[in-house]
Amino acid sequence: MILERTEYQVPDLVASPIHVLFIDDTGEPIANRDCTIVFSDNQEITRTTDAEGTLRFTMRTEGELTLRLHEEA
Repeated sequence: MILERTEYQVPDLVASPIHVLFIDDTGEPIANRDCTIVFSDNQEITRTTDAEGTLRFTMRTEGELTLRLHEEA
């Protein structure tokens, strides 16, 4: 006999933190630069690399993505 039943819905995709390191051709980090992230569903977000050249964001959709590093101001 079942006294209690609990159901859980598990999403198809669990949010995944993504870290991308940008370096130039001399090996130096590309710091404090805007980057547009375009997901496979055409959603776009813009984030800025930190002082070490790392871009951090959370991927919440399945599929590919495109990173567009903006020109220096």
